[in-house]
Amino acid sequence: MYILKETEEFAKWYDSFKNGTPKYAITRRLKNLSVGLLGDYKNLKGNLFELRFFNKGLAGLRIYYTIKSNGEILLLLNGGNKSSQQEDKKKQGN
Repeated sequence: MYILKETEEFAKWYDSFKNGTPKYAITRRLKNLSVGLLGDYKNLKGNLFELRFFNKGLAGLRIYYTIKSNGEILLLLNGGNKSSQQEDKKKQGN
């Protein structure tokens, strides 16, 4: 089980979604994540990971995160999509 912590940048990105299917799918994925169900993810470098979305309407969506050394807290860093991936990774210092 993880405790999710959001950065301000992530919160703004998440809040930019209107209520509806995309926001619902992201919320559901974050709830699954909090209980250890990571779903489709990829290690980008070191302790930087991305959650990947492939469902209709969300294809290419990415949420970037790191897991603290104690393994108990998942810190959400950023969100974006495949087209902004390189720029998003630069924001995380990678």
